[in-house]
Amino acid sequence: MSLDLSIVIVSFNTSRLLEECVASIYAQTRGVSFEIIVVDNASADDSVAMLKRRFPYIRRIENVTNNRYAIANNQGLEAAQGRYVLYLNSDTLLQGNTLAELCGFLDRYPQVGGVGGRLVYADGAFQDSCFRFPSALNLFYLATLARFYWETPLSGNYAPHEVETPRPVDFVVGACFLARRDVLRQCQGMNPAFFLYGEDSDLCYRMRRLGWEIYYFPTEHAVIHYAGASTPHLLGAEAEKKHLQGWRARFQFVRKHYPFWRRSMIFAAMCAAFGVNVLLYGATALKRRDWNAAQPLRLHWQITKAALAAL
Repeated sequence: MSLDLSIVIVSFNTSRLLEECVASIYAQTRGVSFEIIVVDNASADDSVAMLKRRFPYIRRIENVTNNRYAIANNQGLEAAQGRYVLYLNSDTLLQGNTLAELCGFLDRYPQVGGVGGRLVYADGAFQDSCFRFPSALNLFYLATLARFYWETPLSGNYAPHEVETPRPVDFVVGACFLARRDVLRQCQGMNPAFFLYGEDSDLCYRMRRLGWEIYYFPTEHAVIHYAGASTPHLLGAEAEKKHLQGWRARFQFVRKHYPFWRRSMIFAAMCAAFGVNVLLYGATALKRRDWNAAQPLRLHWQITKAALAAL
């Protein structure tokens, strides 16, 4: 009997969250046959021991080194036997039969290659689950004005009122992304050149290039996403370092997929953004008579240099 779904979970030092995630899958999922494949990236905690004790029947891939997120997901894809493959973060929690909803969506719409569901934070607040591909306009806005107002297409996201019904999107986040196994294998899975961020946008872009649609589906039951539970283990606790890595991933995407003229427009936009930030932070420092208020300019200069590398 063929499986409907293979659930691939990459874990790194998230034993407690992983245990809750897997338990929620078994407690909430009905009407679809599934397997769970956990790829452990050399965790130093008791993640593997916990799996052997609590869930000895699930499939485990135990890496001896901490492979990149994309590489680990590709290991899970290679082992997958289901018609569909779900990439699910270990820091997620199912609250209902979301996986059956997502599988049913792909069953009904054969032109759709991948779909993402509704994510919320632990307190139930709306969480961005899909985004637009980078452009000169949205990267300029993101670097300058998004800190003042985020919920606008100018920042590259989809505002809550835009995702109240199913709709095609540029890409969905990889925290909960369901796709057809054959399509993923045709794309050769995630690109291992990306580190930590950008794997999902790159994968969705390549799927779209093959003619498949990517959809966001606001499932009845949202998935709680604790957002970045294992990131501190990989980048340290510094928010600045994570922020810069996110920008580097955007520019890596730009360099890989966009022609030179478009990359040049983006670099020009980022240079303009740096100039705007000099004015904004400089004015704030003068008003407060405190030059520490201009410290964020150091990060924005690093972002501008990263944009240059994408040319």
